[in-house]
Parts: sequence; structure tokens; C-alpha cells
Amino acid sequence: MSGKQLTLPWQRCVRGRVVGAVAALTLLVGIAPVGQANEHTMEPIEFKSIPGWAADDHSAALYAFRQSCRGSGGQNRSDEQRRLETLCERARLLGQASRDEARRFFENNFLAMRAAGEGFVTGYFEPVLKASLTRTKSFRYPLYQKPQGLNPLPDRSAIMDGALADRGLEVLWLDNPIDGFFVAIQGSARVETPEGKRYRLRYAAKSGHPYTPVGRVLIARGEIPRDQMSMQAIKDWLYAHPDAAEDVMRLNRSYIFFSIEEDKQGTEGPVGAAGVPLIAGRSLALDHRLYSYGLPVFIGARLPDGQGAVKPFNRLMVAHDTGSAIRGPARGDIFFGSGYKAGEQAGRIRHSADFVVLRPRP
Repeated sequence: MSGKQLTLPWQRCVRGRVVGAVAALTLLVGIAPVGQANEHTMEPIEFKSIPGWAADDHSAALYAFRQSCRGSGGQNRSDEQRRLETLCERARLLGQASRDEARRFFENNFLAMRAAGEGFVTGYFEPVLKASLTRTKSFRYPLYQKPQGLNPLPDRSAIMDGALADRGLEVLWLDNPIDGFFVAIQGSARVETPEGKRYRLRYAAKSGHPYTPVGRVLIARGEIPRDQMSMQAIKDWLYAHPDAAEDVMRLNRSYIFFSIEEDKQGTEGPVGAAGVPLIAGRSLALDHRLYSYGLPVFIGARLPDGQGAVKPFNRLMVAHDTGSAIRGPARGDIFFGSGYKAGEQAGRIRHSADFVVLRPRP
């Protein structure tokens, strides 16, 4: 690759989202992931020189790009955002494009810019939990909405001991406390009641107490080796040690409050920071201080496939989301979908990757 090196001057505006697995792990362990450079440069690259480009399903990527067109552009749009809006209209005019037609759309309307240096990707997902809107013998671990007029708010330990019980603040009940602990880390969840009704649980507020990463505690105690630390490893340890798990969770005084609403999106994913539903395997969280929502980004990596094998992952994705742990031009979080299997796969993704950003042609 050759040519003039370009820095990224794009707008700065960060919003919240479903927390990624790496963001969760950073919170749980207090260790920043590798690969987060403060400044990368971008180098032009021809599409034919991008490994795996021709083999991807560009029609699926085009669908994800059109999805981003559903978001609100807002008042203060950058020149790049306006160009993306123009390309949204061109994409709509394509109709049901074939793979080749979709590939030509991207090649004709975008310039490919490869991030110099090694990038880093992780994965995130939306939990799907069994829950009840009323307390039962099986569902007896509540999650709460924020109490009004109570200052200071109780910490996690006090809440676990019943500080908010019987005040009508429960939004739902879970069948185990560990799920509730991790929902707070993920920031949202989809829940299903025994009657088959589905709801979405969303972050509402936090208690304001200091946050203690329980992963760091487990490393310090020698329970989990540092090189084996992952969100899944923490979950496995907590489930395997139920008595000790309660004491460990109490060490994190910070508590998250939630709101709940009926799930009217059906099979669609959770809404990302771009304001559109996320698409499993095509939605990417990037640093929104640097990247516009709706930008296509080609990720080249070797990732676990969820079946125990590591395989090439060469895929054109779209910036639909952001997150507090996503920092730097070559740093991304891949949305893997909803439910247990998606969580298993997402929790194992901490891998180097190549980033090729597609910027609208002038």
C-alpha cells in the first residue's frame, strides 16, 4: 500500500448503547484492552487488494447500510454525513440488488482507506433472560427502578439485603442473582416471561457508589489467571461458587437501575446509538468521536466461530453503535445478536484485526 497518509478529522459526539463484551470486561476487570492506539493514520487501498473483499456477501452489507439510513441525521450534520445521506438515496434506488450489484455500489461510491497498524476487535450481544413481572417461588431476585426522592441511594450490598424491598420499585424478578449482575454490565437485555410475553430491559440510572471490578478481585485472589480472564470466565466462576459469588458481587457497591418496556420490535435487534436496530454480524460499534454513523467498515480477522474453530472473518460491516470502551480508529466491537449462543461467541472475541474504512467519494 502506498499514497498520502490521512488522519481522521470526523465529528465528536458520543451516545450510550448496549455495552460490548470488551466494555463489560474492562468494567469487570479494570484492565484496558490492547490495541487502542491514540492516533492511527489511514492509507488508501484498492478494493481488489483487500483480502476477502470479493468473497463477502455485499448484498447483506447493503441491507445493513440501508438500515443506517433509518436513523435521524440531526441538525448539525457534517459534510461526510450529508454525503452518506445522498448515498442512502442511491442505495434505495437499487432495490433488491444482487451480490455483484451491491459490491459495485460500494466500490463506485466509496474510497477504501486502511488503518495503518494492527487493530483490535471484541464482541457484544443482547442477553435474553427468563423473568417474571411478579415474584414467584422460582423468580425471586428483583431488579429495581430508581427510587425518587431518596438521597443518598443505597449501595449494592444494602439493596441485596432488602433496602428497596416492598416499595413497588421492582421492574421484574429473575431466577438467579448472577444474571442481574451481568445485565447491569451489558446495560440492557431482552426478557421473556413464563407466559411468553417479551420485554426489553433498559439502563435508567446508577446509584453513584464507587465501582469495583470483580474480575480484578478474582485475579488478585488467584481464582482466575490473568491470561485466562474473560467475561465468560467470570460468569463460570460465579456460577461454580454460589456462596462466594454473593460476597464477591457485594464488593462492587455500584448498582444499576432499570426501566422496562414491551418488546415491540419482534425479531429486530436492540437499538444502537445510531438510532436503528442492530444486525447480528453486520453492525459494528466504533469510536463515534472519529467515525460517522453509517460508515461501512471492512473487518479482516481470524475469529472463533462459536463451534470451537477459529476461521477467517472477512466482512463488510456498518457503524451502527459506539461505546465508552471503544477508543481509537482501529478499534471495534462486533454485534453478534441476542441470546445465550451470541453471548458465548461474543465473550470470546478479543482479537487483532485489519480495518478498512469506506469513506464516501467527494
